[in-house]
This record gives sequence, C-alpha cells and structure tokens, in this order.
Amino acid sequence: MHFKKRSIIILSILLLLIVAVFGFVYSRSVWRAERAIGNLLRQIEREGINEISLTVYYILPATGRQYQSIRSLVDGGYHYRIFVEGFQMEEHIDALRRIGDINLTSTERRTRVSASMHYVFRDKHNRRILDVTMFGSGGRGGNHLVYNTSVFVNGVEVEWDDIFIEIIYPFLSEDRARWWEEGIKR
Repeated sequence: MHFKKRSIIILSILLLLIVAVFGFVYSRSVWRAERAIGNLLRQIEREGINEISLTVYYILPATGRQYQSIRSLVDGGYHYRIFVEGFQMEEHIDALRRIGDINLTSTERRTRVSASMHYVFRDKHNRRILDVTMFGSGGRGGNHLVYNTSVFVNGVEVEWDDIFIEIIYPFLSEDRARWWEEGIKR
C-alpha cells in the first residue's frame, strides 16, 4: 500500500514537471517574437529611423499561389519586392510604434508557413531585426486569401493582428494595398 501511494505521488510530480516544461517552452517562443519587436523599437529610438531599412516580398493574393517556405518566396518566387529606406518610413513612424502595443498570443494549433508576404526590417549593417511572414497554412481558400488567424514573427507563430499588414500598406501602391485588404477580409 505504501508503495502504491509513493508511486502516485511520484507520477503526479512528474506530470506537473512535464506540464511546467511545456508551458515554459510555449511562453518562451512568444517571448522571442516580443523581444524582436522590442529590438526594432529600441533600434529606432537609439539609432533613428534612418538607420533602418525594410524589404517586402509578396505575391498577389488572387493568384492562389503559396510557398511552403520563406526561402522559396524570397529567392525569386515573389511577384513584387519593395525596398524602403529609413527616411521613407519616417512619416509612418507612429504605425511602426503601434506594433509594440499589441499583445502577442501564441496560436493554439501549430501550422506550417504558407508564405504570401514576407517582410524584414534590417539595421544599417544589414542584420535582421524583425521579420514577419504571412500566413500559417490554411491561409488560402480557392484563389483568395482566407482571413487566417496566424502570422509568423521571427519564426514564431502568433495570432493575427491587423497591424502586421497596416504597417506595410503605405509602401504598397494603392491598387496593391486594396487588393491585399480585400483578400484578407474575404
């Protein structure tokens, strides 16, 4: 009887330990994404927006095309690539700062990358500070984007927030911004 009671206690402790480890790993991944956003905002405050660049790679939503990896999109799969220098972002600095106000939430279900848009903020030494990839798999339906609830921030899948696309709109042509906005709302 004493052995049975001890076994139950040991199994209970092991179960609690396993839950604690999974919880720690789960929270650390969101922490990594939050740290990347914080790094971008600190870099802007410390060095100024002119020391930051932004590169946006994307395909048009209505094509129905998606890439299983960021590399496939960035290495030539994109329809459009936009390079934005710091001084061009200056008038949109408030939108950039708003990214720090969002509360990142890890997704309940993990998906794989289904890249339609990928953008990267880099410092003056061309080091990556923050990258965002839209969307998780399941982010398409038919020939249009489906409003998906996940986006990858520095490789960490988190719940969607409109700010992830809103900070890019000013750098897209009016037609392309409207196309993305309509594709996401469908």
